[in-house]
Amino acid sequence: MGRAEIKSALVRELIRDGAFMNMRVSGASMAPVLSEGDEVRVQQVAPEDVRPGDVLAYQHEGRFITHVLHFQLGWGRRRWLFFKGTANITGDRPVKWKQVIGKVTSVCHQGKTKSVRTMPTSLRQMKSWSYLLGERLRRNSATKGSA
Repeated sequence: MGRAEIKSALVRELIRDGAFMNMRVSGASMAPVLSEGDEVRVQQVAPEDVRPGDVLAYQHEGRFITHVLHFQLGWGRRRWLFFKGTANITGDRPVKWKQVIGKVTSVCHQGKTKSVRTMPTSLRQMKSWSYLLGERLRRNSATKGSA
């Protein structure tokens, strides 16, 4: 068992015992919901309490990934979960339940902590999120262009 697998197993065990973990976000796959440098709180979640739209953290190849659950196949602990970052065009590879670390319950952005709600997963809701993302990108590029 490599160092990454040991770290992941330890984190999962701590969270399953009722602890929580704060993780710093890196990357832009969850923009505009999560930004680089934000801190998310991850807590235990039971398989039966997971719903499409939940933001979950899972382990893949030694890294922790925080994305939105879009759908799942199977039941109980024998299920496949399908995730996608809000800013990503395509979804992630299927994830087994044993890779799930926990559910993101809050995010701290620039010193302000907010609860994380279930994210939109329907086509109509995703279109509105895409619109908001496009507006944010336009605003950011306009700001950078005028600086």
